[in-house]
Amino acid sequence: MIVKNIIKEIKEITLNYFFTSDTHFSHTNIIKHCNRPFKSADEMNSTIIYNWNKKVKKDDIVFHLGDFSLSHKITSYLINKLNGKIHLIAGNHDRKKYYIKNNTFYSVNDILEINLENKLIVLCHYPFLTWNRSHHGSWNLHGHVHDRELKIKDCKFRLNVGVDVNDFTPISFNEVRQKMELIK
Repeated sequence: MIVKNIIKEIKEITLNYFFTSDTHFSHTNIIKHCNRPFKSADEMNSTIIYNWNKKVKKDDIVFHLGDFSLSHKITSYLINKLNGKIHLIAGNHDRKKYYIKNNTFYSVNDILEINLENKLIVLCHYPFLTWNRSHHGSWNLHGHVHDRELKIKDCKFRLNVGVDVNDFTPISFNEVRQKMELIK
């Protein structure tokens, strides 16, 4: 019984990895542009923060694949409201130099390659046609296109992790893996 309890405790403290993109916090025009179901930026912010914190624990790792917020001034405020250790892969609306200078995120990159459970994952705000080891089954996770589905022949193992296609919630590594299985 003691061994089972120790294993249970270890599982509970194991870090989880999450991916998201295109939150566009405090960006009023994104509601109309992407047909988001919110009446205001405040309602959108509150919903995304609630969904995020319901799923992500304090010490989990979150890779945000760009377009975090409209204003770098509100970003520090929001970071303190969100669970997880957030790594930013900069998007076209992000203030990369400001974020680096002020240590806003755990890391800031334009592109990042990570290896989770022996799977190479290439993270970028933008979708790729091809990427490092794509012909060997590596994955490309991205945002930028919001709710548009990219149908490009022979371009497997690419996934949009943006909030517009994931119920305004980060998705876990296990959810990514399940979606990639469906792509196969």
